[in-house]
Amino acid sequence: MAFFVRKINVENWPDGVVRLNTSIDNLPADSITSDLKTTNNDLSFWKIENLTEIDKVGMAIVSSFDKTPRTLFLVALSYEDIANNFTIKNTPKHGKTAIVEMKQYHYDVRNLNYKLLGEVSNLIASATANPQHLYVIPIDITSVTNQIKALVGTPAVDSNALGEYIKNQL
Repeated sequence: MAFFVRKINVENWPDGVVRLNTSIDNLPADSITSDLKTTNNDLSFWKIENLTEIDKVGMAIVSSFDKTPRTLFLVALSYEDIANNFTIKNTPKHGKTAIVEMKQYHYDVRNLNYKLLGEVSNLIASATANPQHLYVIPIDITSVTNQIKALVGTPAVDSNALGEYIKNQL
């Protein structure tokens, strides 16, 4: 099963710290405004074919960090749910990462408006509120940092796209 993956601040979503007791209408604005920032009405995601590839997304994200990351949580949404309900486009040039392979897996959910962004929020809230948290994945920053460092100097990494965090680790 394929997934669309995005970084979130898990504390802002249901059962992170937020409790969603009645409906999505009670979702705090910070969940949406901090985690679902759009550009030109598009929201970016990374596509993976299965959850065993989740560290690749972690590497893609961490490789471009300028500040030292404290924690990193990714939410994995069903690719089918996104593809069947939203306009998507593969946008490798928009993928901000130093991991060359991952650029091809960057997608934008396009032409979002108030209603559609609410629907994306609902999908994320449903994933985070799931008692098993199957689709909210913590990333071991030390592990992905070491994986990135091992690849630096090879064609797998665009050294010019490395963020300050990784540069400082080298």
